[in-house]
Amino acid sequence: MNKDIKDFTNIISFTSSFMKMFDFEKNKLPYHINILDLLWANENAHSRIFGELLKQNNKNSFDILESFFQYLTLTNQNFNFLPNQPRITSEIDRIDLRILDKNYALIIENKIHDAVDQTGQIARYINKVKKKGYKENQIYVLYLTRDGSKVLQEQSWEIDGVNYQESFSNRYIHISFRDNILQWLKDYVLPNCRIKDVYLKSMVRYKMK
Repeated sequence: MNKDIKDFTNIISFTSSFMKMFDFEKNKLPYHINILDLLWANENAHSRIFGELLKQNNKNSFDILESFFQYLTLTNQNFNFLPNQPRITSEIDRIDLRILDKNYALIIENKIHDAVDQTGQIARYINKVKKKGYKENQIYVLYLTRDGSKVLQEQSWEIDGVNYQESFSNRYIHISFRDNILQWLKDYVLPNCRIKDVYLKSMVRYKMK
């Protein structure tokens, strides 16, 4: 008992010293605020922020979106899109993020907070995009999770007796914020931000937190 009390006292003492040093170093950092945490951002908010990032363009050149597509080809070469006149929307037709362009449509389902996959959810989104005039082979699906541990449930692919899982096997990607989006932001987006793009750079850095 005496040994346990001594060990516990040592841990408390170390923790107190550590937190003092942590707070000291943290206070030296400029503007150390995580806006997303302060605003209690949910999946819809994350989708809107991500969508705004992808919308950024310079004289109709969507460099960030093109960079994102190029990054996706590392996982699936079929995602080799070239932005022409992309229309990027969030929460339209209940779809977290949707990118509609001349020859392709990308559905992005954001599960960063591990929301439950609804029955027929992805299938409904595919049908809604098809009603926009896109053929099935022009539609692609991106499933975005926090750390890659969550898997899209099979029932989400089927609606009204139609199952899209097999036909979309080559037009579907599952990536995570932790292992993919953060890496893309760090390795591809931040290094290519111009000096004058201070607001964009700030946005990307907060997205990485």
